[in-house]
Amino acid sequence: MTIYFYKKLKRNYVLSVFLICCIFLGYFPAFAGPNNNAGCALDLNFQTREYDEKISSKDIDSSLTAEKGTEVWIAILAQNAKNLDTYQVEIEYDTKRAQFIQGVEDNSFGGIKNFLKKNGGTTVGFKAQEIKPGTVNIANALSGQDMDQAPEGSGIIALVQFKILDNLPNNLLKLSNVKFLNSKELEDNVHHLMNAVFNPNENSPPTITDISDLSIDEDTQTSSILFSIDDIDGDDLTIKTFSSNSKLIPNTSDHIILSGSGKNRTLQIIPLGNQSGSVSITVEVSDGKVTAENSFDLTVNPINDPPVISHIKYQDTNKNTKTDPISFTINDVDNPIEELKVSASSSNNSLIPNEN
Repeated sequence: MTIYFYKKLKRNYVLSVFLICCIFLGYFPAFAGPNNNAGCALDLNFQTREYDEKISSKDIDSSLTAEKGTEVWIAILAQNAKNLDTYQVEIEYDTKRAQFIQGVEDNSFGGIKNFLKKNGGTTVGFKAQEIKPGTVNIANALSGQDMDQAPEGSGIIALVQFKILDNLPNNLLKLSNVKFLNSKELEDNVHHLMNAVFNPNENSPPTITDISDLSIDEDTQTSSILFSIDDIDGDDLTIKTFSSNSKLIPNTSDHIILSGSGKNRTLQIIPLGNQSGSVSITVEVSDGKVTAENSFDLTVNPINDPPVISHIKYQDTNKNTKTDPISFTINDVDNPIEELKVSASSSNNSLIPNEN
């Protein structure tokens, strides 16, 4: 394992050479004075936090609700440090569930100053990199010869940004291999660790794609209308449809036809015969707790239907004898009866003139 400590020599020659060898060999001597109260935590709500020696685990937000695609900034917090001079922290995570984006030592625009600089010191060698898939190493050190610049207490030693890749619960960022280096000697490994975990919302609403407004002629039907539904929680979904004008489109499966399965669905609208006008069709999808809906307008254009006449049976009569009155009916779905004109013609004017 490589430990990324970067530091200018501030000790006497013999001690400095010894410490450097220990750091890069990964060996930490038994004589190091332990700081049993030292800890490290991942804080998910750090923007307005005032860190001091009194901060405890109950003051740190270690869990957060975050949906897939959310990019989250996380503070790495040193707790109860004594003369902190150099540190190393590793964060382990599932690469299928989270993605490391970047790390910074502080954020001057946001008013967040690195804890190492608390006493006026400057840092050298900040590094935040993925050393292997699923492990990020973060390290930093003070620069200079003034040991009094090494801070004590609690504060932010780095900020890291991750992207959430799924909507499953218990997405864990785990601290490991945390080491604090004292300004006088090497400290023991830090074992008081507080990880971070992300969870999705308890229930996210389903989604449905938009359906554009449509126009068809009277006595026709729409083609198959494609739309899709989804639910990031994986809940079972049900679909209902509603018509705002039942005299044009009844709320029945004969006139609003749903088909398809999974995410991909189709819809077909069949108006009542000889009807025209406008109607709003609403498609509602529900996961049993929350619903989402999409409405679109359908315009049915009127068409002038031909009038109708009842069937007249075959008639016969004797020569020089007229028939009895022949009854028949006429009708027109678009116009009043009184506006219809009725006429008759003969195919054999020599036998029955048109005027007869």
